[in-house]
Amino acid sequence: MLVPFSFASAEEFEFESGLVLGGSEREWRSDFSVPGFGDASFDLDEDTDEVTLFGRWYVGGLSDERGPRAQAAFVDRASFVDVAYTRSDTTASVFSVNPVVGDFNERGDLESDIFDVAFRYVDKSSGWFGSGGLRHTNPDSPVADFTSLNIGFGKYLLDTTALQFNVARLDIEESDPMEYGLSLSHLGSLSGQWQYAVELGYTYADGDFALFDDAWQSTFSLYPTRDIEFGVAAVYRDQDVSGIRDSYEGFASWFITPSVQLSARYAYGEGEPEVGFVQGESVFADVEQSRFGVSLNMRF
Repeated sequence: MLVPFSFASAEEFEFESGLVLGGSEREWRSDFSVPGFGDASFDLDEDTDEVTLFGRWYVGGLSDERGPRAQAAFVDRASFVDVAYTRSDTTASVFSVNPVVGDFNERGDLESDIFDVAFRYVDKSSGWFGSGGLRHTNPDSPVADFTSLNIGFGKYLLDTTALQFNVARLDIEESDPMEYGLSLSHLGSLSGQWQYAVELGYTYADGDFALFDDAWQSTFSLYPTRDIEFGVAAVYRDQDVSGIRDSYEGFASWFITPSVQLSARYAYGEGEPEVGFVQGESVFADVEQSRFGVSLNMRF
C-alpha cells in the first residue's frame, strides 16, 4: 500500500544523534513455609539508572518527504549505521528471613558499560534488505562480560510493508543461547491525515540461559500529523525465567521541528517465576517491573 502523502517541503538528512535518560525498578517478593521450621520470605529490590548516547549515519541520506517523520527511515528505505554507548548503574537490596540458614540483609551496586554497533542496508529497487548488530556488556567484576550478536534479512512486500527474519546469539560464559525471530511491519493510512503503523513479531529462544521459549510482540502506533506519534506495545512470553512474563508499554514522540524529536515511554511488566525448591515443592516469586525513559534526537 502506497502512502498517499507527498510534501514539497521535504527535508534531507545525513546524520542523527540522540541522548536517552532512562531507568527501571524491579521488585521480587516470595513468601513460603519451611516444614518443621516456620515461615520464610525473600525480597529483592533493583533500581537502575541509564544514560545512552546514540549516533546514526544514513548511508545515501534520508528523506522525510512521505509519511510520519518518525517512520522516515522505514518509508524511505534508508540504509544506516548505528553506534551507541550506555552507562548503567544498578542498586540492589536483598532482605531474606529464613528459619533454617538465618536472616540476610545486603545491599550492592553494579555498574555496566554497554556498547552497540548496528547496521541496515536496503536495496531500494528490489526491496531486499539485510541488518546486523553487536552488543557488548562490560559489568563490574565478578559478573562476567557478555556479548550478543544478531543478523537478519527481509523484503518490502509492498511499498510500506516489510517482512524480516532475524537470528541472535548470546555469548555468556559457557552458554550460547539462540533466538530466532520473524516480524511483519506495515504503515497505512486512515481518514484525513491520520496514519497508523503495526508491527507483529514472534521469537523462539533455545539453549542454556534462554529467558523464554516463545514470545509474541505487537506494537500499534497512531500519527494524527506527520510530527506526532503515540502508541502502545505488548509482549507475551510462555515462560518467565527472567522474572517478567507479560509486559505492556505506552510511548509518544513529537518533532518540534523537522530535525528535533522529543520522546517518552513507560513500560510495566509482571511475572511469577520459579525461584527454588523446599523439600521438593516449588517456590515462586511475584515480580513487578517498571521502565521509563525520555530522549532527545536531532537530525542534521
